[in-house]
Amino acid sequence: MKKKLTWIAAGALIAVAIAIFSVWLPAPLKKLGLFSCLLGGVIGFALWKLREKFDLKNHTSDKWVAFVSGGLAEAVRISESYRIHLAEQQRRLTEEIEKLPGMFPTLKSELTERVKQNFTDFLSLRYSALSNSLEQHTGSWVLLTMFAFELLLACGAAFLVYRYLFQQANQTISDESSQK
Repeated sequence: MKKKLTWIAAGALIAVAIAIFSVWLPAPLKKLGLFSCLLGGVIGFALWKLREKFDLKNHTSDKWVAFVSGGLAEAVRISESYRIHLAEQQRRLTEEIEKLPGMFPTLKSELTERVKQNFTDFLSLRYSALSNSLEQHTGSWVLLTMFAFELLLACGAAFLVYRYLFQQANQTISDESSQK
């Protein structure tokens, strides 16, 4: 049991590390949906290799750990992108405020609050490649549904890759035992 918990913890750390690394990849590589599938697939493969390193027995429940880890990685990737977006927005705002001479503190705080974006604004910007007026014609629920769909793509890809590798390993074991 201790090995399994260590495997799950190591898998979660690897998923987070891969997700944070993926934020810094060039934008043309990160097509909506496709990159979620790729990220999930990489997480499923990494968990499988990590499972081999820990020399764990094959359990069917491990596929669900891969499923959750894929979603975790995608959520971390998008939240890290949001954090970077907010930091860049704050940096630009600070530059603009410094250009204006003698700005009153109340005006400065009002301007800061007016420019600040929430998560659905970020998602609207993120999915703007699909439609420029996505948030205007729909609600934030559509944006959150698209976000959930990306999470499910990553979860599903991690699950399917892990399941495929699991089946291949079981087939190899059964082939070896039948040849004896």
